[in-house]
Amino acid sequence: MDSDLRPLKKCRWLESRIDALPEDVLISIVSHLNLKEAAKTSVISRSWRYLWTHTTGVFDFVDSIPKHTQQNIDWVNQVLNVHKGSTLDEFKVSFGISAESSEVINKWIKFALQRRVKRLLLDFRCTESSASAKFSVTTHVFTNCPLGSLTCLHLKNVDMTGTVVEFILLSFPLLQVLHLNSVSSLVRLKIAGPSRYLRCLKIKHCSSLHSLEVHAVNIVSFAYHGPTVKKFFKKVPRLVEASVNKDFMIENIDKFSGYFSRLESLKLDLQDWDDMMFLPELPKLKKLKYLKLSWSENTIEDFMWLCTRLLGASPLLQRFVPKVSDILGNEDKDIIMPQESIFFCQHKRLKVIELRGFRGYTKDVELAFWLSAVFSSGVGTLVVDPCPISPLDQHQHEEWDIEKAVSRAQCIQKFIPVGIKFVIKPTSS
Repeated sequence: MDSDLRPLKKCRWLESRIDALPEDVLISIVSHLNLKEAAKTSVISRSWRYLWTHTTGVFDFVDSIPKHTQQNIDWVNQVLNVHKGSTLDEFKVSFGISAESSEVINKWIKFALQRRVKRLLLDFRCTESSASAKFSVTTHVFTNCPLGSLTCLHLKNVDMTGTVVEFILLSFPLLQVLHLNSVSSLVRLKIAGPSRYLRCLKIKHCSSLHSLEVHAVNIVSFAYHGPTVKKFFKKVPRLVEASVNKDFMIENIDKFSGYFSRLESLKLDLQDWDDMMFLPELPKLKKLKYLKLSWSENTIEDFMWLCTRLLGASPLLQRFVPKVSDILGNEDKDIIMPQESIFFCQHKRLKVIELRGFRGYTKDVELAFWLSAVFSSGVGTLVVDPCPISPLDQHQHEEWDIEKAVSRAQCIQKFIPVGIKFVIKPTSS
């Protein structure tokens, strides 16, 4: 009988030892958990019941009840009403809203700022019942709030003008990261002035934007995916990382070849590019070490030609990540060693190539063989990733057969040169 009680006694002893810790230590422990995990600690013991309400960590309200706007709003309000902490590391909200949600969202933002939040992430996509509703960010919400703590701001699916963005940059002097995604009403934007701490700027899918000027001397990372815009960089001497789409490539690469020559990391999204004749002359990417290239709906010959040009312009490249989907002419055939390609390309410094979006079709296999020959030393690592590039790919291509892709990748291995390490990336299933 006594032996049966030993685990229970040990558990109670451990519980009493934890409860004996100072409250600030317990709060620190809880603050390292996400919101739902922190709330679950309330059942540990009586002294832990309300401990989570003092958390200074992360508040993440993400799609608790999809398509149920009011329930999500009630959930956020209930948590904020009981919170007793004086600070927050991160405040994140990501779910659909209705046209009537603006007032309560303003209260949430003020709550976060009053808690001296460091990272504020807001994504208010519209619900099906209010497809035209978007939360409008105004300067009013930032008045009478502490402004010295915010270092990271992500805004997605909101309505906001360039004037408000510029006000934010002036108001939050310590801001280091600014992400704007699907921000409507953003027509002109000037990133300048006293933003001396701004390190990372990402602007994506802001369809109304047609003028952008960036004058921020400490920016090291820049991303732009959207329509063609006027101007762009005025002064970004420390830029070493960039991510751009095909519109930027066509219209701007020749104007900013000096900046590109200093890049160490570059991500190019050239999906749906249907006319390679418009590819501009590439600058020398003489410091580039990492290159990711997204490509779709074109021929493998076009892709090889593009890779040859990019790799030839990047003498110090160490890691190359091509992401391919919907290669034209794909079909199933037996795997055989292909004939030598007319696009001869070898690279002296390249160490790793990671082929993403591999589905095991004939053209995928041909591309994998071609990439294995790029290592001029005969030594390197070729990684094949058979998983969909994104959840959207899985949805659009219900026939995506991961098992088949893995099987075809395994058949390739015997044809790969001995010095090349061939890796099939594990799947999540």
